[in-house]
Amino acid sequence: MYKYAPYSFSKIDLFNKCPYAWRLRYLENVKPEEQESFRVGRLVHEVIEQYLTELIRLGEQTNHSVLEKIVGKLDPDVQEKVLPFVPAIRDIVIPPGIKPYVELKIAVDNNFKPCKYEDESAFLRGRIDYSYIIDDTLVIIDWKTDNAPSPEKIEKDLQTRFYALLLGEVFPEASRFVIELSYLKYQKAYKLEIERDELEKVKEFFLKCIEKIETEKEFKPTPGDWCSVCGYLSVCPVAKSVVPAEKSVLELPERITTHEEALKLAGALKVVDQIRARIQELLKDWVAEHGPIQLSGEVLDFHKSETVKWETADQKAALASLLVREGVSKEEIWDLFSTSKTAVCSFLKRHNLKHLLEEALATGEKSVYERFCFRKKGGERI
Repeated sequence: MYKYAPYSFSKIDLFNKCPYAWRLRYLENVKPEEQESFRVGRLVHEVIEQYLTELIRLGEQTNHSVLEKIVGKLDPDVQEKVLPFVPAIRDIVIPPGIKPYVELKIAVDNNFKPCKYEDESAFLRGRIDYSYIIDDTLVIIDWKTDNAPSPEKIEKDLQTRFYALLLGEVFPEASRFVIELSYLKYQKAYKLEIERDELEKVKEFFLKCIEKIETEKEFKPTPGDWCSVCGYLSVCPVAKSVVPAEKSVLELPERITTHEEALKLAGALKVVDQIRARIQELLKDWVAEHGPIQLSGEVLDFHKSETVKWETADQKAALASLLVREGVSKEEIWDLFSTSKTAVCSFLKRHNLKHLLEEALATGEKSVYERFCFRKKGGERI
């Protein structure tokens, strides 16, 4: 009945993001390039799975020494990536008197009856990070290693609703679902509550998504925010259209004349932004290991720059006193009270006070930051 089954949340979600990437992944079996953020997420999930599995075996709620042993056995490069998440993993405590499920694999057939994960009859299936049931409440916890989105997006999270739909069939005694999105990097958790009668709407939503996939004919690329983590950017037709293989530059129209042309160029711009970001990350790694790159009178490197801020009342008063002493009116000085080093330099130049630069900058708070960019060999940033 369903030619592309079984369906997981990630399989449905990928189609919603980009049908072309879905076709490559599920119809042509093209393996995506693994992005660093995905690799880190996988490593952290593996550590949590080992830790909780060992706690369950020992019958303990928490044990930091067990976690330290697991992390200590990791290769140094892996350990470095996992360590920022360890404080949040330490906070995980198994509630007393419950049977937790770690990386639970579940599936239902097209009649929404539970079946084995690997069965040919499996229609929907999922692998849930962590779950347990207390009385009539099913708790579902999803570990997140990325940045937390807005509260509005968290409130509408579809992945955990998909899991609630599956678990609701496996645990019919559950009438209430508590979903927790745990953002490990920030040691913050966001909770949602769903009643069983809400799951029917969740089912309808995902069935409509699946119907759209089953009837799709074209599988066209749809550039968007997801391009930043897409594993198929190197073979994406939109990316290839940015600089065609047979040309050295992209031929742009003198002006946009149709809505279709505007959409095409907007998609190309989105992809160009992601290509640039990826190239920069690759070059950062190279320069960090091998040193600066010389290119046509410019140097690509990690350049240190100094900035100055005036944030406290005392700092602003000191700058104001200096300028008033030189005859600058108070009305003009107000423009500088939420300003930067660049603005102060321009202000002094405009009032022929460049000789005061060093003294003026001394009234603020200096800090040094590092920027990866091209600069002329003379030192000016491009």
